[in-house]
Amino acid sequence: MRLLGNFLVVLTLVLSLLFASLSIVVFATHKNWRDEAKRLKDEVTKLESANKRFREEIEQAKTTLAQEQLARKMAIASLETQLVAARDQYAQAQAEATRLAAEVGTLVEKGKNDSAVMAAVTAEVTQLRSQLVNDRADRDQQFANVVKLTDDLHSLQGVRDNLLNRNTQLAEQNARMKKVLEANDLSEFADVASVPPKLDGIVMAVGTDNLVEISLGSDDGLKVGHTLDVYRGTTYLGRIEVVRTLPSRSVAKILPEYRKGQIRTQDRVATRFVN
Repeated sequence: MRLLGNFLVVLTLVLSLLFASLSIVVFATHKNWRDEAKRLKDEVTKLESANKRFREEIEQAKTTLAQEQLARKMAIASLETQLVAARDQYAQAQAEATRLAAEVGTLVEKGKNDSAVMAAVTAEVTQLRSQLVNDRADRDQQFANVVKLTDDLHSLQGVRDNLLNRNTQLAEQNARMKKVLEANDLSEFADVASVPPKLDGIVMAVGTDNLVEISLGSDDGLKVGHTLDVYRGTTYLGRIEVVRTLPSRSVAKILPEYRKGQIRTQDRVATRFVN
C-alpha cells in the first residue's frame, strides 16, 4: 500500500505539472486574454480542488495502509503472497515512474519554452498597460479641456445675456432720448454745447450799443455764446447773445436780425433750444 501511496503522489505531481503546462500553453495561444485569464483561473481552481481531493485520497490511503499494516502483523503468513505480488507491482510502478519521469522532463522543457513565450506576452501586456495609462492621461486632459471650454462657454453665454440685456436697456434709453430730443426740437447731431440750460430771468438794465444786463449768470449755467429769447407777456421782442458772464448776472448783445420790439428792463428772458 505504501507503493500505492507513492504512486498516487507521483501521479498527482505529474498531473499537476501536466495541467499547469496545458494551462500555460492555452494562456500563451489564446487571443482574448481577459477571458483566457478567467478560464485559466477557473481551471486552476478546479486543479486545486482536484489536488486537494487527491491529497485527501492520499491521506485516506495512508490511513488504510496503516490499518492494513496492522492487519498484516496479525496475518503475516497470508500476506507473503501479497508481498510477492506487491514486489511485482512495485517493479511495474518503478518502470512506470521512470517513464513518467521522462515525460515530466519533456514537459519541464516544454514549460521552459512556454515560460519564454509567457515572458514575451508579459512584456507586451506591460507595454499595452503603459499605453493604456498614457491614453487615460490624454483622455483626462481632453476631458479637463472640455470642462474648461464648457465653463468658458457658460461664462460667455452669461456675458452675451448681460450684453443683450444692456442692449435692450440702451435701446429703451435711446428711444427715450429720441423722444426728449424731438420734444425739444433737437436732433442727434445738434451742437448741445452751445445750447444753454432751461432758464428764466429778467432784463436788469438796457445799455448802449445794443447791450443788456440780465439776471442770469455763470452759476446758472450760462456761457458766452448762449442765446436767449426776450418776451414781454406774450409778445416776442427778440433774441440776445451772451458776451460776458458773471456768477449772478451776464451781459448780452441784442441780435438785430431777431429784433421785433423795444427791449426794456423787467422784460422776461428765457432760453430756447435750437438745432
